[in-house]
Amino acid sequence: MFMKTIKAKLIILISILLLFVSSGFGIISYINASNALVSNITKTLPEIAIQASNTIQANLDNQLNSLEVTAKIASLNNDEPDKLMEILKAEAKRNGSIKMGYADLNGNITYTTGEKANIKDTTYFKKSVSGENFIDDPVVNEGKTAMTMVYSVPIKNDASIIGVLVSVRDGMELSEMIKKISFGKTGSAYMINSQSNSIAYKDPSMPLNQYNSIKEGEKDPDLAGIADMQKRMIAGETGLSLYTFGGKESYGGFAPIEKEKWSVVVILEKSELLSELDSLKFSITITSILFLIIGILVIYIISNRLSARIKYTSNSLNILATGNFTNKIDRKYLYFKDEIGDMANSMDTMQSSIGAMIKISNDNSIIIDENSSNLSTISQNMLSSSNNVSGSIQEVAIGINSQANNLVEITTILNTFSSKLEDIVMNIKDIDKNTITMNDLANSSSSSMKLLMDAVNSISLSFKTLSNKIFTFNSNVKEINNIVQIINSIADQTNLLALNASIEAANAGEAGKGFGVVANEVQVLAEQTKSSSQNISKLISDISNDTDIITKDTNNMNANLNNQVNIINETISSFENILDVIKTIIPKVQAANMSAIEINSEKTDILDKIETTSAIAEEISASAEEISASTDEMHNLSNDVASTAATLNNMTKKLINEQSKFTV
Repeated sequence: MFMKTIKAKLIILISILLLFVSSGFGIISYINASNALVSNITKTLPEIAIQASNTIQANLDNQLNSLEVTAKIASLNNDEPDKLMEILKAEAKRNGSIKMGYADLNGNITYTTGEKANIKDTTYFKKSVSGENFIDDPVVNEGKTAMTMVYSVPIKNDASIIGVLVSVRDGMELSEMIKKISFGKTGSAYMINSQSNSIAYKDPSMPLNQYNSIKEGEKDPDLAGIADMQKRMIAGETGLSLYTFGGKESYGGFAPIEKEKWSVVVILEKSELLSELDSLKFSITITSILFLIIGILVIYIISNRLSARIKYTSNSLNILATGNFTNKIDRKYLYFKDEIGDMANSMDTMQSSIGAMIKISNDNSIIIDENSSNLSTISQNMLSSSNNVSGSIQEVAIGINSQANNLVEITTILNTFSSKLEDIVMNIKDIDKNTITMNDLANSSSSSMKLLMDAVNSISLSFKTLSNKIFTFNSNVKEINNIVQIINSIADQTNLLALNASIEAANAGEAGKGFGVVANEVQVLAEQTKSSSQNISKLISDISNDTDIITKDTNNMNANLNNQVNIINETISSFENILDVIKTIIPKVQAANMSAIEINSEKTDILDKIETTSAIAEEISASAEEISASTDEMHNLSNDVASTAATLNNMTKKLINEQSKFTV
């Protein structure tokens, strides 16, 4: 029952609407916030990667700078190997090197550990002996338990290179640098070399095993995303990538360490990034619920008020439906300026107007009931008048008998008249047949004339076509004339140029070869002459075609003229047939005329009898009219009055019964 009320429907529908609106705004806010976070991380992670790259590069440069200072000391003690080795041992201990070594220009090196070797084929020796500071990629030992990397700088005496200073350090130092780069719960970093091998990672096993995502991606399609990112990294790009690794989506911002051709990437799991939105999601949900509750309360109050007014209006209408017009509408409901207020005002107006109408109807019903009895008396008087009609009917009967005797004599005369009329009818039938024949022939003549008209029109059209073709022929002739003029002009120029070329060539001798331009111009003019000749040929062909068309049209015109002659002959023949038919009609018309004369001689007797009959008929007619008028009028009035009286009486009773249901 509750669901059938307007209040319930309003609350439910608007609550659903508020729920959709709140949810929509919440979802839009969440999506916008998510997009903003992703957009922010798109800019932030590459910047962090650049900062990490700069920091790592600075640390590496510091190591090289420190090694350069040691190289300068080594150059000063180059002549004292024992002293130099002591200095290098002390420096190795100070800066944390595993060992340091001094190499001559032939690549022979002596380390602080006492080891000796030849490094002339190594990349770092070649780079440094040519004057560069160099850091070699980290190298993993055979047992994959340790990783070392080599720093090398040239040893100079003034501007001359006299050797190379080498420092062998723990390669895991790079991983220690990477461990310092962290943010959030999952934010971390790692480095790869130019072959995409891992050289620094928070998990030492990755660089020790020289993990290569590009090679692994060739085996495992799930690593395609990270493999694509590292391809961009080893290409020296700076940017951002979204990839899946270990079943988790992560953002990676990367930047190159340009001097060493390495690349560093800073990663952050997508789930951690979006976890920042959980509080926003909770806030949006709570806010939406609060707005929904407030909205439902407001709608409940509004719908409750509307429902009360509608219910009052409905109850008032139910009272009116029972016929009680004494119940007054509460004035406070009449002051509302909305649809329900309009309905209350309309109901109040209806109650007043219908109540007044019912009261007037009650009064009139009483008057009608009194007059219905008078109608019954009048109908009785009308019936008595019908008795007076019978006397007039008897007088009419006497006149009718006399008229009947005269009509017998008229019948005999009319029989003879009928015989004559039959002859007339037969002759008229023949005339009708001949007339039909004449009509058919006339129609045939009309059709022939139409064909004649069509033929004339066809001739006219042919002449028009002939005129157009002649005009086209004239235009083509003019065009031929223009082209001939062009050909003549070109021929003149060709002759003139050829003459000039001959004169110039003769005067110039060997140098006359330069007049090839004139010869080319002559060739161009010759081509134009050829083109004009082709146009002339085409126009002549068109003229020939037009001439054929003109000839064909002339033949058509001749055929049309022949058709016209035949049609005219047929028309003349048709009219001759019409004349023959007319000659046949003349005797028939004469016979009809003779019959008409005989009929005319007998019409006198008919007229005398008719005059006598007419006088009697007039008397009968007058009496009959009086009788008919009186009888019809009286009977009609009697029936109408009786029927009206009965109907009125029944209606009055029903009306009084119905009015008794209303209370006014």
